[in-house]
Amino acid sequence: MSVNKVDEKLIKEVVANRSEELGGRVRPQDISLEFMELEAAPGCRLFHAYWGAGERSGWLSGLIRDGEAPDTYTGQAMAKVFRRWLETQKALPDAKHMARVAAYLLDPADRHQVILTEEDKAQLISRDEWRAHVQLPEVSEETGIRFWWVGPSGASEVSIKLGQGLRTQTQESFIKDMFHS
Repeated sequence: MSVNKVDEKLIKEVVANRSEELGGRVRPQDISLEFMELEAAPGCRLFHAYWGAGERSGWLSGLIRDGEAPDTYTGQAMAKVFRRWLETQKALPDAKHMARVAAYLLDPADRHQVILTEEDKAQLISRDEWRAHVQLPEVSEETGIRFWWVGPSGASEVSIKLGQGLRTQTQESFIKDMFHS
C-alpha cells in the first residue's frame, strides 16, 4: 500500500488536530512522517509522526487503512489491525510480526527494542536471573500478543488483547517490579 502526497497532507492534518486534543499545538507543515517498511496487515500501513525538538517535541503513531481517515488512537488502530488479520487471514500472524507491529504503534518515539530472538534476549537483558523469565513473543487468539521489550525504564512484558469492537486491552509489567514486590 503506497502513500501519496494527498494522503500525507491528510495524515499531517489529523495529527495536528490530535496533538491539539492532547494539549499541544503543531502546524501540519511542521510534522514529519515515517512509514513502517512492512505492511502491518493487508491494506494497513502504520506511520510515526513527529515534530519539534527537546521539550517541545512530540510523537504520535497511527494507521491508514483502505482510504479511511488516518487513525491516531493507538488502541483503536491496534484493534483495526487485529481485526484485519482475522478477516483476511482467518488467524493472527506469527508472533514476531505481531510484536513488531504492536511495538511500532505503542512507541512512536522509538525508544524501545523488542526482544524477538534468543540473541536479543542475551544482548538486552543484563541480569542472568531475569533472563529465564523473559520469553520470546507469543500469540494466541484468546490472549492476543505478549512480548518483551527494553526501554528507558528497563525490561517489561507487554500484553495486548483484542476486546469488543475497536478496543484493545494493553498491560505492561516491568521485570524489576516482579522481583522487588
